[in-house]
Amino acid sequence: CVKPVPDPKHYDQITIDPETKLLERQGAPMVINPVDKNAIEAALQLKERFGGKVVLVSMAPPDARETLIEGLAMGQPAHGSGCSQGDKHTSLHFADGSSSRPA
Repeated sequence: CVKPVPDPKHYDQITIDPETKLLERQGAPMVINPVDKNAIEAALQLKERFGGKVVLVSMAPPDARETLIEGLAMGQPAHGSGCSQGDKHTSLHFADGSSSRPA
């Protein structure tokens, strides 16, 4: 599971809504959680060594698309919830019906 989080380099720009007590995401750019990024890399190494497939899944707000595409660009084929792999291309499919392919 991949979670977009505020970029740790910009923690000084993060604010909390005083009423809702929720993180105001527009204060800092979002990145893949650094621990999740390490897990993707470890999974890719295991796949390379033993075969199989790596699944990238995330339940994230719509503005998290770029972080999910970044996870795909790390070389991990996407399968399962919200993702599919065609014969030649890997793509993301979102709940709103749109899709993206990593560059």
